[in-house]
Amino acid sequence: MSVHAAAGAEYAHDALEDGDEIVVGAVRVRCLHTPGHRPEHCCFLAESTLLTGDSLFVGSVARPDLAVEAREGAEGLFHSLRRLLELPTTSASFPGTSPARSAGPG
Repeated sequence: MSVHAAAGAEYAHDALEDGDEIVVGAVRVRCLHTPGHRPEHCCFLAESTLLTGDSLFVGSVARPDLAVEAREGAEGLFHSLRRLLELPTTSASFPGTSPARSAGPG
């Protein structure tokens, strides 16, 4: 298990920092520390695919006020989103939460 130091994990784990790379098979995955939703939040860039977790939602962004004071979270989220916008164009981005689907046909 790898987690960012800001999580303050009290269990055995590998410390994960911004810019660290994890090798998964033949793919290198780069850690991007993107605080805002939570101080320890990270996104992961694997080649041209971005895994955003809860930084981005379909049609929205994360709430910044759940883990820290709202202004601190909003400032962190602003800088994190700006950082994501500066990345080279990705072929696909996957948010951590999928859009709501209605029950039933259609």
